[in-house]
Amino acid sequence: MAGGHVVNDIVNNIVKKFIKEPRPFNYFGDSFQQNTIRSGYGMPSAHSQFMGFFAMYVGLRLFTFWDTSLFNKIVGTIALIAVSILVAWSRVYLGYHSFTQVGVGLSLGSALASFYFLVVIYVRRVGLSQWFLNWKICQKLYMKDSAFYRPLSLKQEYDAWKTRTSNINEEKKTK
Repeated sequence: MAGGHVVNDIVNNIVKKFIKEPRPFNYFGDSFQQNTIRSGYGMPSAHSQFMGFFAMYVGLRLFTFWDTSLFNKIVGTIALIAVSILVAWSRVYLGYHSFTQVGVGLSLGSALASFYFLVVIYVRRVGLSQWFLNWKICQKLYMKDSAFYRPLSLKQEYDAWKTRTSNINEEKKTK
């Protein structure tokens, strides 16, 4: 997912430089955005594009790979969408972007996430990721690909921690 976010950010910068749409005008006098790091182009909103990518990618993973109830999947998806909309709305509310800029950002991020998700699945299915992970340097760095495995729940992580600590305590007693 991190690699996809890097690609998403690069695409955002390319699109901004191509479209060159300015940020919204501040009707209350001088803009705090003038001659600052925020004075760059506004189309599409990078925050909205990030959230569109994040929500779509995690949502696809949730429905495709995670072993949980349909209720949890629906609630999780609603939460992802709600947070994405809130971030996009905040960009408009704070005057950083227009509705169009955040709409394009959300849409572009979602589309890129869908495409990236399919590419990553293909790369894994044809064995390219396993080929890469078999390199000596990857093995020395303990790199692994656990994308097709559901994440541990908090209870499973806690139980694993309890097992590790009880094993350590048992070792101390036998020494």
